[in-house]
Amino acid sequence: MTNPAPAVGGILPHLLPGPPAAPEGAAGPELERVARLAARVLDTPAALVTLIGEHGESVAAGTGLRDGLGVGATLPLTRALRRRSGEPRPLSVRDTRRGGGRRVASLGHAGLVACLAQPLRDAAGTVRGTLAAIDFLPRAWVEDEEMVLRELAAFACHEIERMDAREEARQVGDALQSAREALTGVEALRGIAEQPWVGLFMWEEGRIRWANPEFARIVGHTLEEITAMDAPEDLLFEGEDRERLLHAAQALRPGDGSVHVCTPMRRRDGSGARVELHLGRIAIGERFVLVGAGQDVSQTTAEDDAVRAELARYRRVFDDDLCGTVVASPDCRIVACNAEFARLTGFPSPQAAVGVELDRLEAEPGELAGKVVKLREGGGATDPSELDLVRRDGTRVRVVARLAADFDADGHPLEFRGYLVDVTQRALREQALQLSDERLRLLELATNDVTWDWDLVTGRLSWNDAGPLRLRYTPDEVRRSPEWHFERVHPDDRERVVAGLHEAISGVAAGWTDEYRFLRGDGTYATVHDRAYVMRNPRGHPVRVTGWMVDVTERKRVEETQRFLARAGSVLDSALDVQVTAASLARLCIPVLGDFCMVDLVKPDGAVRRQAVAHVRPSREKLLAPDASLQPDAEAGPSPVAQVARTGEPLLCAECDDAALEALDAALEPGSARRLGTHSYLLVPVTAHDTVLAVLTLALKSLLEWRYADELAAVHRRH
Repeated sequence: MTNPAPAVGGILPHLLPGPPAAPEGAAGPELERVARLAARVLDTPAALVTLIGEHGESVAAGTGLRDGLGVGATLPLTRALRRRSGEPRPLSVRDTRRGGGRRVASLGHAGLVACLAQPLRDAAGTVRGTLAAIDFLPRAWVEDEEMVLRELAAFACHEIERMDAREEARQVGDALQSAREALTGVEALRGIAEQPWVGLFMWEEGRIRWANPEFARIVGHTLEEITAMDAPEDLLFEGEDRERLLHAAQALRPGDGSVHVCTPMRRRDGSGARVELHLGRIAIGERFVLVGAGQDVSQTTAEDDAVRAELARYRRVFDDDLCGTVVASPDCRIVACNAEFARLTGFPSPQAAVGVELDRLEAEPGELAGKVVKLREGGGATDPSELDLVRRDGTRVRVVARLAADFDADGHPLEFRGYLVDVTQRALREQALQLSDERLRLLELATNDVTWDWDLVTGRLSWNDAGPLRLRYTPDEVRRSPEWHFERVHPDDRERVVAGLHEAISGVAAGWTDEYRFLRGDGTYATVHDRAYVMRNPRGHPVRVTGWMVDVTERKRVEETQRFLARAGSVLDSALDVQVTAASLARLCIPVLGDFCMVDLVKPDGAVRRQAVAHVRPSREKLLAPDASLQPDAEAGPSPVAQVARTGEPLLCAECDDAALEALDAALEPGSARRLGTHSYLLVPVTAHDTVLAVLTLALKSLLEWRYADELAAVHRRH
């Protein structure tokens, strides 16, 4: 701030004094607005401006400040700024309590936890103070917040320079007042001529009789040119108000006051300037002359225009924001809102909402009113949350709402703010999607269909709820990776399936389909029909594969059995020789219905003779006693073949224990049943006219083949 001018004499008893000086440590209302704007934009509980004065650095303006940190409190924030080559740099501290040195720790002693500060420099580059956004909890600052605070700091610098200009004007006024009290006449004017605070001139009889160097500098002419002008009013005034202002100045009487005007001026070099003039009439002996003081306010005017333009930009951002924003007075009545807020709450225009209390926005009390009441009682800010808003016409919209309030040190509200984001369409889409997902889940559970989704970007492959259930795994056993999927494809099918799927992904085809065997959780294989669709981005790159897997094991088994029965019937119809027929039948059953098969013919006297045998491994057929014969046993001997030959009823051993294996050994060589690895077996009588002609023995692969035994017996029965 410029040092006060020395008190010297003057001859301007009628010039208006400058504005009154602000007390030391105080700031104008614009710095208060900057602090509030910083807290609002950066969403911090508090913000402040410090200025460096004769007695150190202190808080000049602020909002949301706690006890002990009010306006006028000492806060050496400039000393805590980072330094580069000795120059202060912006400060960004997440937590003053954790490291940062003694300077940063001093901020913690003042109650600041997180701090983002920008140095404030005047036009000469001197650091005059800081603009800081503060939080009382740890907080990480981002680059966008630093940029916003830097722009607000530039605005604060302009205000500081304006404060300097006002103080300078006040000092000039004090000097002129002292001059008026001490001196009179032309000698007083000459006494202050060398002071560069203000341009002074004396006008008499249509000419400027005298001017000081500062006035010559302001108007851009030499002193000789100024005093030689025939029409100096053309130099001082422009525009339509020139005659009116000149007439008002000429009409003044000594002691009547002065005329104050801010007028544009054209300098000698053609550049424009804006000059603030004070004009008055004084008496010099018996003469009356017009005296004036001028000050160049071009820079201040440009800065004012820049500030107004900046405020206009912020207003446009406020009005055009897609978020509904509202600002309310301490009594919670709306003072400003944008068009989106008016639309969400059901007002025809933002102006129609002005004056309405925030807790009375809705047609009927709702969740928003409860939040406003809570905010009025406790202050601070609410967390963003979704709620239903009842509009003025009774309709409802779904919004994400956040409310905030500022209170002074005495707990009195200063301002309320609200932010609403319309999420109605998103809520409707989520509801529809949830309903669709629920229907799909029920449909999947009601069918055998399994769906899988492979995200090619993240590499995750996920299954629907029906996947583990249908494939006989627990949810914990299913891994979300394509490798888990491919590892469970049957080794004979794996290379074909993986290659085909990758070919569809790498190519331009949109779909892929294949049928293969998939390992279930219980160790068995299911035959599945798998279809997949490859989704690509606009550039044609694959990003996702969605598959639909259907378990066709039962259908394939039925088809296989039907083909088997058709072949069996064809063999029995075409063969005339009993031995050929038995051998063909035994070979046909393997491996469709079992691992081995024996065909025993029953003679009229009840004796049983082994007619044909077959094994999936021909080298083991000798264990099936191909030449065995059994004599009729009236006492129901241990052989299951003899038992079926005698009773004519099928016999199933679902799980072979030692006794069952010993019983089967009666129809084989001793110990052969165990060496053959028999787990279960089925004996089916082949009858005609209620007479058992033969017994078909099968070592079953699983219990599912039992259901086809009757069909097989029926075929044999027809022959």
